[in-house]
Amino acid sequence: TLGLPISPFPRMAGGCSSWRKKFTTSCGGHRLPKLRIINTVQTLQVDVGHSRYPISIGSGLLTNRELLDARIRGRDLLIVTNTTVARLYLAKLTGSLASRRIAECILPDGEQHKTLQTAGRVFDALVAKKMNRDATVLALGGGVVGDIAGFAAACYQRGVGYVQIPTTLLAQVEIGRAHV
Repeated sequence: TLGLPISPFPRMAGGCSSWRKKFTTSCGGHRLPKLRIINTVQTLQVDVGHSRYPISIGSGLLTNRELLDARIRGRDLLIVTNTTVARLYLAKLTGSLASRRIAECILPDGEQHKTLQTAGRVFDALVAKKMNRDATVLALGGGVVGDIAGFAAACYQRGVGYVQIPTTLLAQVEIGRAHV
């Protein structure tokens, strides 16, 4: 028997050269796959039995005020992030949330900072800014930021709102599969 490659692309008239022109581009004499940027926002509903939550996927989400207003409840927000992510995205996000009372808690970067002492910094920020039960903790970053901010949000005043904006692929995958 002859082994044939399996391709997600249908056969086209003109054979391989038509396929190459449609799905690849030339760069420095090499053929590279064309990238397609998706400009629409897609929302998935994750159902974990006892609760359900939306995950929005798309480009430009940090500046999409309508989406942020729909997903982030509460007027008082504590944005928890780390030194690396703050430099890249914090100003863009706070600009989109300008109509709210915003406080920031910038943590050191790295897995070694996933400690109770670091969580204490988030509690200190919540108390110092007099955040109440209607506040929302917004995690902007990867797994360490998400874990620390989520823990603090669950504990502070018997639980406040929590929204995660993951900035790493691993954090995106982790919030996509529900922790039960």
